[in-house]
Amino acid sequence: MKAIQILYTKFEKQLLEVLYSDYLKKLPRDLQDRNHRFVRWQDRHADLFGKLLLLEILDKNDFGNYSLKNIKYTKYKRPYFEGDYFDFNTWEKHKI
Repeated sequence: MKAIQILYTKFEKQLLEVLYSDYLKKLPRDLQDRNHRFVRWQDRHADLFGKLLLLEILDKNDFGNYSLKNIKYTKYKRPYFEGDYFDFNTWEKHKI
């Protein structure tokens, strides 16, 4: 039986700017720029923490050949990795 890992985050208050900036620096430049386009702090935080959780799951599960720099998006804004169909909802990898 395959183990299921659930990572989540919750935030109720806006992070201090210095902490937000430190976390944001963990993302590639294009994802940082994309994060800055959100108007509401709640949306910026949700986007940031979503990417940080993705980094964590990739690291914990030996998906070393994947990185945030390689994320592409379909026309429906669904994320994927080039050359593979990596289902972000089930964490299963399927060849296209």
